[in-house]
Amino acid sequence: MALVSPDNTRSETPPQRPRCANLDALRVLAALAVVAVHATGDPLFQEPAFSDAWWTGAVYGSLVRWCVPAFLMLSGAFLLGKKGDSPLLCEAPSGPFRQEGTVPLFSERQETAAAFYRRAGSKLIVPTVSWSAFFFLALHFRKGEDAPSLVEFLLLGHTHLWYLYVLVGLYAVVPALRQLVAALSDREMLLLLVVGFVTGGLYNIQQLWATGRAGYSIAEWPLYVPYLLLGHYMMQRIAVGRSSTPSTLGRRETPSCIAGNTAYLVLFAVSCLLLLATLAACAPLGEVGVCMAQCYMNPLVVACAIGVFGYFATLDDRCRWTALVAKAAPCALGVYCIHPAVITACKQLGLDLPHLSPWLSGPLLTISVFLISLVAVLVLRRLPVLRRGV
Repeated sequence: MALVSPDNTRSETPPQRPRCANLDALRVLAALAVVAVHATGDPLFQEPAFSDAWWTGAVYGSLVRWCVPAFLMLSGAFLLGKKGDSPLLCEAPSGPFRQEGTVPLFSERQETAAAFYRRAGSKLIVPTVSWSAFFFLALHFRKGEDAPSLVEFLLLGHTHLWYLYVLVGLYAVVPALRQLVAALSDREMLLLLVVGFVTGGLYNIQQLWATGRAGYSIAEWPLYVPYLLLGHYMMQRIAVGRSSTPSTLGRRETPSCIAGNTAYLVLFAVSCLLLLATLAACAPLGEVGVCMAQCYMNPLVVACAIGVFGYFATLDDRCRWTALVAKAAPCALGVYCIHPAVITACKQLGLDLPHLSPWLSGPLLTISVFLISLVAVLVLRRLPVLRRGV
């Protein structure tokens, strides 16, 4: 799931390519994980280190920290191919991974930069503007004179909407990245990924020590380019593993599928445990230590994202996912944007269940907020005036 999905078309218009049920499921699960980050993460910053409440935030946070990286990887998988349409996992890739006599992963016709900007602009700029307006008005309603001016809001953005503004920067360079990935060999792509993640990780550490914050500002969108490239690279490699039978949709356990479906689960589990241990080791440093352990360029967070993405990308796409998943997947952007307001409303109404153990109240709040947000977005998408904005 890229938060901004290429298949976000009107319901009466049939998609140009078959939907990938496994990637739809990942998109929905990633949206749920984003809600969990905000519904369970407060104890890490508000409770004493190693208290029972702190451990709930640490455990749940380690399990779902992959959410935003997974969204970015889905964006790379969808956008960096020849055509930028839904990846067909049963087909072999184009570019440096193309094998003779196989069908390309994407159409050989290269989409022009102008065509991409027209298509992506309507799917990204309109929601960005509409949700920015929503939060700007909400801030003025809540804070009155203490709210930022319109100029400050436009320049600094809203804390929660940083991801949308980062996406604007990333989408601006997608045409150039398409040319880049088409020209790189396998080894060159791996080298670029390693350099990109190492550089981003070092930059985040430097920023944390110098300013006490991680790279979540609008201007730091280049930090997240490696995740786009990683999503594209993994999808291409998985496609190579299925190239021997391009007409088969089922999963094939071949060595070229990197490690296999089960190995991705093992990678995710081990990475989560190590991330939790890192979080505990960094706890004495306070907020800086928590941010250092949980920053998106942490190698363990990268490994978690690889495990989740690889698991879903190698699933048998013939699985009959429920109709709810197909309907919920295009709503992921709206759920991402609206859920902080729903969390605030639930806490004000006492629906965060403070009398329960945090081990129970966190998951219950997560599921409740996700379902409320999803229903709200589904309703808004049925209104012609608001549909394109959510």
